[in-house]
Amino acid sequence: MTDRERRPPTDLVAWRQSLEAIRGGSELLDALISPADAERLVRALPSDDLHALIHRIGLEDCIELLAMASNEQVRDIVDSEAWTKDRLSLERIDPWLKALMHTGQDALADRLLSFDDELLNWLVRRTAVAQVIEDPEDYDAPDVEHVTTPDNRLVVMFPAGDEERERDLPVKLFLDWLMRNDMAMCINLLLASTTALDSTLEEEAWRWRKARMADRGYVDYYDALAIYAAPPRTVDRPSRRGDPHAGRRWLGPVLGPDARLAAAFARFEGENLAGLQAEVAYVANQCLSADQVELWDEAGAAAVMARLRAGLVLGLDVLAGAEGAGLDADVRVIENTPLSTVFRHGYGQMLAAAAPARSVRRKLAGPDGPVSAVDLPELRGWAEALVAERHPRHPDGGPLGATKLAAARTAAAQIQELAEVCGAERPAEVGFAAWLVTGFARALVGEAGFGPLIPEQVTPALLALRDPAVDTAAWTAWYFERGGADPTLAAALAFQAKAVLGSLDPASFDPRAVPLLFVTG
Repeated sequence: MTDRERRPPTDLVAWRQSLEAIRGGSELLDALISPADAERLVRALPSDDLHALIHRIGLEDCIELLAMASNEQVRDIVDSEAWTKDRLSLERIDPWLKALMHTGQDALADRLLSFDDELLNWLVRRTAVAQVIEDPEDYDAPDVEHVTTPDNRLVVMFPAGDEERERDLPVKLFLDWLMRNDMAMCINLLLASTTALDSTLEEEAWRWRKARMADRGYVDYYDALAIYAAPPRTVDRPSRRGDPHAGRRWLGPVLGPDARLAAAFARFEGENLAGLQAEVAYVANQCLSADQVELWDEAGAAAVMARLRAGLVLGLDVLAGAEGAGLDADVRVIENTPLSTVFRHGYGQMLAAAAPARSVRRKLAGPDGPVSAVDLPELRGWAEALVAERHPRHPDGGPLGATKLAAARTAAAQIQELAEVCGAERPAEVGFAAWLVTGFARALVGEAGFGPLIPEQVTPALLALRDPAVDTAAWTAWYFERGGADPTLAAALAFQAKAVLGSLDPASFDPRAVPLLFVTG
């Protein structure tokens, strides 16, 4: 017995906890495969956790780790990796087949034989075409790479070009193994894959995959949409019981750097903590499914987790009070309220902050895009972010968290105010600021109302706008007469007008090329 074999069994819970503290890929890989009973430990990991660990390390470095994984774990990872919505992706599954090939021919065959028949047929169909040899004595070999079966009754052709041959190697090695170990099964597989329809194979494979994903806690798209609906008026106190060994893939990304959530979760222990972790995973899966983010899309998943984290904190603000209310209040809310409800309260705050801007979405469109009428630079980014198709967000791309909500409310109200002050008469090709600046210029040269300047009016209007006597107060008064109410917004418009128009020479410029002037003729 070797020293490695004499070591006592590794404690699974302590081992998993040690993995969470490791950041470097090589160090993490070493911690996974170095224990004497590494295969037992790896196979005890939930498939989602193993999938996340492989992503952290890098697939190309995980050959030894994949060799330790069970067939079920590999199949679950392929379920997560190989699909884009309801379509199989050869480009996505190829790297995994290549990695499995490097674990050895026997291991590769064992893994592929654990796949659904439909998926296996779909893979073989993309590499090999089988043809029965009716008359072996009068048979012309095809002009492509091929092999014949030992009984000379079947030819297997590999029609791929030179660039695809390396890609096809895992399936070729599998077919070689299967032909040597179970010729009848190999021939049946080749004939079935040759005659099958892609659409039928893909549809059946999707059904099997969808059922397994549901068993793993992933929520159907239409059911998942409820996570972004208004919270229920009353909720039942959740009963949380969980397996201490359950997956933790989503707990870290959701808690992230947020000290408030981490402190509240730290109050839970044992089965209660495990149940809470399972609930986090379920809510995360709802969000991912509702946003149609694939599990291999790390950037998309990170954005969803950031929104979930922000929503949970905002939900605590609503249900427990702002952060100063105290840790005990947060814990009471989490103890007595489903996390999906906490999030829905928080997400409602995001929607409410963006609601003024979203209410005038149709008025924001201009010639250069859906919000190009918002031609104040400091508001343009906010307009794009707040009226985004799926979720309101911050201009930096992040969610509307607690520290960003007040700024979002202000920007949304200003965007709504600009749209309403400009009114329905504004042509689609004219931005809000240009419409208002031109209207003020018309007023300065004695023309009432809005509308374009004619060339004869441009120079007098420009000189009037540049006149030091026309200060911000005059602009603000005129702006308020037309229904404006935000002096900060009025000042921003005046500042932009003076910054853009103040440097122009009235004697030598094309007024039609100045964004803040609406000129006709």
